[in-house]
Amino acid sequence: MSIREKLFLSIFFSLIITYFTTGLLTLKLNHFDVKSLFEYASIDLTYQLFLQNYTLFYKALGMSLAGSFFFTLSIAFFPKKETIHGKARFAGGDDIKNKMNLYQDSGIIVGMIGKKLLRYAGKQFVSVAAGTRSGKGASLLVPNLLDCEDSCVVMDVKVENFMITSKYRKYILEQEVYLFNPFSYETHRYNPLDYINMNDITNRDLALNDIGNILYPQKGDSTTKFFQGKARNLFIGVCYLCNDILQSEKTMKMINEQNNDLDLNFSLPSILDIAQNLSLSYDDDGETEILSDFDEIVEYLKYEEVISSRTIQKLNAYMSTKAENTKSGIWSTFISPLEEFFDIDVTRAATKTSDFDLREVRKKKMTIYVGIPSDHLNKCELILNIFWSQLINQNLSEFPSENTELKHSCLLLMDEFSSMGYMDVLAKTITLIAGYDLRLVIAYHNNAQLEKPIAEGGYGKEGAKNILSNIPCKIYFAQELNEDAKALSETMGYKTVKQKSRNRNSGRGVLEHGTTGGQTTEVKRALMLPQEIRGLKFTESLVLITGEKPIKAKKPLYFNENLFINKLKMVSPYLRNIKGIPTQAQFEKSFQDGETKIVINTKEKI
Repeated sequence: MSIREKLFLSIFFSLIITYFTTGLLTLKLNHFDVKSLFEYASIDLTYQLFLQNYTLFYKALGMSLAGSFFFTLSIAFFPKKETIHGKARFAGGDDIKNKMNLYQDSGIIVGMIGKKLLRYAGKQFVSVAAGTRSGKGASLLVPNLLDCEDSCVVMDVKVENFMITSKYRKYILEQEVYLFNPFSYETHRYNPLDYINMNDITNRDLALNDIGNILYPQKGDSTTKFFQGKARNLFIGVCYLCNDILQSEKTMKMINEQNNDLDLNFSLPSILDIAQNLSLSYDDDGETEILSDFDEIVEYLKYEEVISSRTIQKLNAYMSTKAENTKSGIWSTFISPLEEFFDIDVTRAATKTSDFDLREVRKKKMTIYVGIPSDHLNKCELILNIFWSQLINQNLSEFPSENTELKHSCLLLMDEFSSMGYMDVLAKTITLIAGYDLRLVIAYHNNAQLEKPIAEGGYGKEGAKNILSNIPCKIYFAQELNEDAKALSETMGYKTVKQKSRNRNSGRGVLEHGTTGGQTTEVKRALMLPQEIRGLKFTESLVLITGEKPIKAKKPLYFNENLFINKLKMVSPYLRNIKGIPTQAQFEKSFQDGETKIVINTKEKI
């Protein structure tokens, strides 16, 4: 309760007390027998005494008013007794409504109390720690995608969120909607190299280096780091080479004549093709010579003056390596990540060009679903890391105040956060991102995932601590690991409870039946014990906001709440004809029939 509220209540109750005590005090000052007061009509008697001696009445009124005011004031502000072990408690209705201000019309949906949604507004971030099949999608991702009117980019494992919410976001919220699913031909396309301008001599190397650091991270022992660094430099050099080839009509004609199945463009699959599948033919004194070795092709293009001096410089470190084992190691390290992902036909098609622009998420309202089938999740760390890193990087170049076109905020729903691997840009800029109108929602399974060493795709203990310390609103479902439950229990704090003990002495003689005695002591108890946290019901969650009391909330499961069901009924004729809350089977039929998802039409057939 605020000081203003305490002061107001003190004045209010002091006036009430004054009303009833003034009469008594007036009678007392007139030497009236107060013990027999209730035998008389006290109000009439006080009035008569006032008429007889109003000076005395005013004296009684002043004394009563002063006494009652200081009495109520001392109660309101009197320091409360300190507890030995703490006084942790869950947030009440007044805390949630007035202090945390969570009953708002907009913001990230983080839970429910009764039938009221809890929305966390502002520019700060949210995290959710939840195990598999814990209702994370149904209570966090789908509700926010049906509620948030800003731009959204969402990690969509199993492509369920796209299936449920894309039609609503396109036709009701009137947003541009895209799905990037590199393991399906039903996808919009995304080419990371589209964001690199090779004519920009100031920034091109930085941009290429950002992608190179993801493909060839500097982790592992010294030998591994050596080959990763050399492979990254070779990658940048081949990107320069690809750009030079595409600018040469003569060379492209030679390539098309010799390589009928190659379709070169400035993309990662084409970088792989130039390295592995490119061949050139030329006429040497009437004989046709065919070049298929990378080194030979580069030497020929140098001779024909197709490639620039900058390209030669970038490739020189690899080309000039004399030790065959070293050169072979650099080459295999360079090829490995490209071959692993971009040599798959469906993925090559999905990354050939771009149907959406990551730089526009703050310029217009749009939604991008990054769909990854769950059985391919372990194969996608590189492309996911490139996508999310590039999304953040491309939107950290300008503040909204510097460009009037940047008029929208963007919500990044980063489900399965650990599947993206270590993102250097996020680790280094998490304290800055909010200022660029990007809001993060990070979902992970447990602390161990985040705390894995960087070499294994995690952030290390210090890195994980840095990320979580910059997220003031944290949601927890039932915790799978006991160490996480214990840590959360300690974070929520302890309360002091009274415990009564009883003892009995059996005596003989005078006290034939013995004596009984007892003692009340104050003991320490966690607000929630670890086993209680691990045993949270499927429908329950905990919401912790920095500096506030913890909230024991209900999950806003979209299939149980009319607010979300009615939104789905707006785009689904089948659901619209069902009265009340549909069954699980009815929801699934609507989704499987495609009533709630958009049809993907790319600019060019894949």
